[in-house]
Amino acid sequence: LDFYLTFVRECPYRFDIQRSFIILDSCAIGGLKYRRTDYKADFVIYNEDNSIRHVIDIKNGYTPYAIDPKSRLKFKMFGAKTGIPIEV
Repeated sequence: LDFYLTFVRECPYRFDIQRSFIILDSCAIGGLKYRRTDYKADFVIYNEDNSIRHVIDIKNGYTPYAIDPKSRLKFKMFGAKTGIPIEV
């Protein structure tokens, strides 16, 4: 809430809260079915042309305890797919 009130609410750019992105579609490999993998960004801020300006994920800190391995992997997968780094 503090981040939103301080940085996002009065932002002159359009933004989304809790926008979901598909980072890996469901698939079948060797007879095994895998579910789709999504990433839900806390905040997405757009440029005037609707391209993504920032993708922001709020965590308690920068330590391994604050950013779990599953989140780290999703951050990497999102960046590899979109070319946009997630700002933590």
